[in-house]
Amino acid sequence: MNAAATPHDEPDPERNNHPGSPAPHAPAVTAHIRPRWALPARLIDELTAAGKVRTVPAGADFAREGDPPDQVFVILSGRVRGYVSDDEDRRLVMGELAVGEYCGEMLIDGLDRCITTAAVEPSRLVAVRRAVFMQIMSTDHELLLHVMRKLAMRLATATELVRRLALADVRERVQHFLLEAATALGSPATPVNISQQAIGDRVGATRSMVNRVLKRMTTEGDVANTPEGLVLKRMPVPIALPPLALPSRSVGAADGGEGSEGAAGREGAGPAGPAERAERPGAPSSPTPLPPRHTRDTRLVLPTDLVEEVRARGRVKHYAPGEFVLLEGAPADTFVLLTRGRLNVTLSSTNGRSFTLGDVRPGEYLGEMTVLDRGKRTASACAVEACEVVHLPRPAFMDLVEHRIDFAKHMAVRLSMRVRQLTNLAKQLALLDVQSRTLALLEYLGEQHGDGSRHIAHPPSQQEIGDRVGASRSMINRVMRELADQGVIVQRSGGLAIRAGKRRRQA
Repeated sequence: MNAAATPHDEPDPERNNHPGSPAPHAPAVTAHIRPRWALPARLIDELTAAGKVRTVPAGADFAREGDPPDQVFVILSGRVRGYVSDDEDRRLVMGELAVGEYCGEMLIDGLDRCITTAAVEPSRLVAVRRAVFMQIMSTDHELLLHVMRKLAMRLATATELVRRLALADVRERVQHFLLEAATALGSPATPVNISQQAIGDRVGATRSMVNRVLKRMTTEGDVANTPEGLVLKRMPVPIALPPLALPSRSVGAADGGEGSEGAAGREGAGPAGPAERAERPGAPSSPTPLPPRHTRDTRLVLPTDLVEEVRARGRVKHYAPGEFVLLEGAPADTFVLLTRGRLNVTLSSTNGRSFTLGDVRPGEYLGEMTVLDRGKRTASACAVEACEVVHLPRPAFMDLVEHRIDFAKHMAVRLSMRVRQLTNLAKQLALLDVQSRTLALLEYLGEQHGDGSRHIAHPPSQQEIGDRVGASRSMINRVMRELADQGVIVQRSGGLAIRAGKRRRQA
């Protein structure tokens, strides 16, 4: 049966009437399958007693991006879905939660919500006000530790989603999603009855792009269309490097060739791909600039007394430029605190490409996956300059979490902020084109001037930009020429200027 003629291509209830409502018989799967992290019965009872029970009909949003962080929601019955969206109602599903789980815990960092949450089916929720939740978390160490562990799990999930959006094409992402969905339903050979629109919302692609990819996969024997749903016939190649494999340093995307333009600039790409842009008239959504780097949030930095506490309990090691401090896939058995120098954090893939997540400065730390009993490193960290690093073994780390509530709270807030950053990054990769992502990065790196423009004294190379936005150097070269032709950026002897009032891409 041709992919374009399957029952899964009927009008999709998931995108009609109610943004959160499921397609008929849609599997209860997330963008990337994760274990359920339900609260213990005691904590559910405690939060229920402290909150207010409400009923949410299927398809209704009960928390939206940009809303104040005023409530945490515990799910008593039903199922809810979290997603991000843009002005054109394109969406990326971040995950689903069911009975005993909770959402909205990122309110601990005090910032507005970055995800919209909707009921997939009729659901009963307990809404707990922020002040009440924070008070309970301050006095109940079990709840605090549960929140930390859940945020660490969300961080790992968001990191994997960013890896796929930045380093894998749509075909690879569809294959992996179908494998995970089928496995969650029973086995890799289990049919997955889900609409093409719903697949697109989970892998960062339009329905039409998913349709083309499924046609090709069906023709080549990777997928079979059956009355029961899509059946994966050929297992996908892993995207991430195998454990302990040494990643390339800032390899970036290869120049030229099929599939070389990053998640949003190659054949098979998602909403940001050039073929998909041609289907939608008008200019894309304007990127939301990230906070400029020179205003780095001080809450990311561990207070001096806690730095000394970690140093006293841990082991100090020194790294030369180019040495890896952490390797993705390795056991997360130590907490890692940077006390001098700078680290570059990257994701790598089996096809030899890499994506730069950002850098780590003195007083900041990595290794939050240590709070999980069997956590794995989700990214690699390489010394950019001579570094001094403190490694704290997991037993000593957990003892510090137990006895220093200020340390545990600092980590919980930082975890929340990192999940928020990766959620916004995933949204950009899935819903913005390469030009918009490039412009957002340049604004992030620039320093505000009195005339409203931003200046970058030492602009990154085109390869470095590509490593940060998920595109090849050749694609960035074209984008930078377009931005210069539009008058958005101006090369000067003192660096690069991003001109105010010219930041929206022309239609």
